[in-house]
Amino acid sequence: MDFAALKVELQTDPASLGYAVLLAAGNDAALAGLLNAPRPVTIPAGPVESYLVVAAIKRAEFDALTAPDRTYLSFIITPALVNLGVGEVRTALAVLFPPGSATRTNLVALASRPANRVQEIGLGESATVADVLAARKA
Repeated sequence: MDFAALKVELQTDPASLGYAVLLAAGNDAALAGLLNAPRPVTIPAGPVESYLVVAAIKRAEFDALTAPDRTYLSFIITPALVNLGVGEVRTALAVLFPPGSATRTNLVALASRPANRVQEIGLGESATVADVLAARKA
């Protein structure tokens, strides 16, 4: 955990989550709760199992691919995990399936996941009460 960055987050409250009152009260548990609460944002999913990528592909759209594109798709999904958090992988899949296709829509949805504030600002998966206390004292 980057305590200095977490301290800036708590002091500036850029997403207007209401940290000020809780900071003044020293309510680290409630601050951690706000930081860990689900938000209406998404972040890149990162690695996902290949079978999920395969399940996202519509058969008719797969059949419409050229033979070289099918080979390339097989190359992408052969590993056990496909890292949809990597821009080049998302771009490669986007080239294969046109905008508006069901497969592309499915893959875009698979490539992101809901996030809490800690994940949104890139400080890890969650914040503990101890993390908040350390950040306040940093």
